[in-house]
Amino acid sequence: MQSAGGVYDTIKLLVNKADEDAATADEDGDDAKVGQISRYKQYLERYRKSQVIRDRTESIDKVFGATLSGLTSEGSIEIIHTSTADYMIWIKSEKIAFNNQPALSPEETGVPAIRRLLFNLPSSQNFKDYTNHIENTVPAFVEKLNRVVTQSDRDAGFATIADDFDDLRSRFLGDMVKQLKWCFNNYSIISVNKIKKDTKAYKIAVKSKVQNSWLVLKCGAFTRVLKSRGTVPQGTSKAKGLEKTVNWNAELAAIFTPGLNNWYATHTEQVRLLRAALPPSLDRLYLEAISMMNKSQANLITVEKAKLKFDPLRIRMKSKLMAMMDEMATEEKRLLNRATLKDERENNMVAALTDSIFDDVCACAPALKATLPGKSKRYVTPIFKFKKDCLEKHFLHEEAHFVDRFIKLFQEQLEEKMEKLIDKHFGKLTAMFEEYTKLLREHTPIDFTVDPRGLAIRTELEKHIAYIEGKSEALKDILPIDLTQEDESMLASEDSFDESNSVQDLAYFIEMASKRKRGKREASTSKTRREPEPKVKRIKYEPA
Repeated sequence: MQSAGGVYDTIKLLVNKADEDAATADEDGDDAKVGQISRYKQYLERYRKSQVIRDRTESIDKVFGATLSGLTSEGSIEIIHTSTADYMIWIKSEKIAFNNQPALSPEETGVPAIRRLLFNLPSSQNFKDYTNHIENTVPAFVEKLNRVVTQSDRDAGFATIADDFDDLRSRFLGDMVKQLKWCFNNYSIISVNKIKKDTKAYKIAVKSKVQNSWLVLKCGAFTRVLKSRGTVPQGTSKAKGLEKTVNWNAELAAIFTPGLNNWYATHTEQVRLLRAALPPSLDRLYLEAISMMNKSQANLITVEKAKLKFDPLRIRMKSKLMAMMDEMATEEKRLLNRATLKDERENNMVAALTDSIFDDVCACAPALKATLPGKSKRYVTPIFKFKKDCLEKHFLHEEAHFVDRFIKLFQEQLEEKMEKLIDKHFGKLTAMFEEYTKLLREHTPIDFTVDPRGLAIRTELEKHIAYIEGKSEALKDILPIDLTQEDESMLASEDSFDESNSVQDLAYFIEMASKRKRGKREASTSKTRREPEPKVKRIKYEPA
């Protein structure tokens, strides 16, 4: 009631007006209006209370945000405000009278947010983080302390790190490109086999289309279609059979469409698995590079600066791979549209084969008979029949059947497009890494001398190394013995990277992605599966 300004003044005016209206209605004996105004006042009181709570929440957020800023690398700290009293009112009964309704909705009480937070806490991930910290982060810190106090010549600098990295990434990317191309060749074979398995049916359909639809046209209509390369729009010819739009290429594409749709479904599914497997596979390059830098003979400052400059590339190289996968998905759809003529482009895959056929049939002519001078030329075979035989041979020849040539062309274009995209995007990756090593080589070598104060600090630090190492070993005894947790993330962390297990290739991560997908599918199936409802026994009542 003491709140003032803004919306509170407006609410006070509305409450005062409601009191006046209630008094007037009471004098008039209008009990219904008095009850209505009473409920309206209750609504205003609830609104004022919720507004006060909302303002207090914003004030607390502002104070805590300023106080706790900088304590985490993930941005501002999330603060959840709760009002459990209101929440208990909501859940204690199924139906709440208007007079007893709280001022806050269930979501505004903050309790559902806390329940979601607690429910989603990954306890196994927390244990894994502790394990990584104790077994990897702390020993790595101790190792850095040892590097600081060790008096040794560290003449290796940025150039050495750049040379080692160039060697590492050239081998890594070279192997990865080979594995990717091998994967896509397999994907091409597996998915195109979805088309090939129905080759016999396609050949029968093409034969029926050519013999029962195309070859029955009269000479004028047949020649017109050939000269137009298989397409005659409606209204451009009065020849019999060409009254409506004729598109031989579209008729052929319609025959292959079911098989092409099966290809698309299979190929996109396999590429989707590859999309999930590529980031963790490429991430091993980052982890191996960091491991290589940590083992470098360069001084600690040089190593840390090289790692600092390399760290942003971890996200950039993954984004470049995702851009490659997006472009591959676009190319898959474009190939499907070109083969099925869905986009109705003249430059389609069927036309790539038929244009030369129609031109050849249109220009072909049978051999001439020997005739006397001055006589009109005569052909060994009637020219119209010869052209029909020629067209039939081009499409239905057993050794070079149109269906076989179309499937072969489709597979060749698919493999060519995918390989070009791989070379294109890995070329961008290579250029990015070359820019990084160029930056390292251009960096001025770090040459410094340690003053007496620094030497004294090193000497004092060396005395405490044994104590810190003891604490590090003691931490390991805290962890449970023989307690293993399933890795919940395909992306390894820098601390948990195991170099001895670096032989994992792309196939390993594809298998991991496949297992994860199968697990999610099985979980989804088990959730949607319901127990069969018991059958209700029906009793038939007959008249007495």
